[in-house]
Amino acid sequence: MKVSENLSILFIVEKSSKSKDGLAPIHVRITINGQRNEISLGVKILPELWDTQKGRVTGNLKEAACAAG
Repeated sequence: MKVSENLSILFIVEKSSKSKDGLAPIHVRITINGQRNEISLGVKILPELWDTQKGRVTGNLKEAACAAG
């Protein structure tokens, strides 16, 4: 990767893909010079636990700990 390339990494929750148990998958969107690629991380969380501004799971429930790592 050249120094002049633009790189952006964004973590998002796909609320539209919620399963029957109410969990939504976390995706990572990587953009390099305007070209996007989105990958599922294979982790599902309750959408209410997602902090959109910080791009991470909040709270100290079991579900938040499992998604965080």
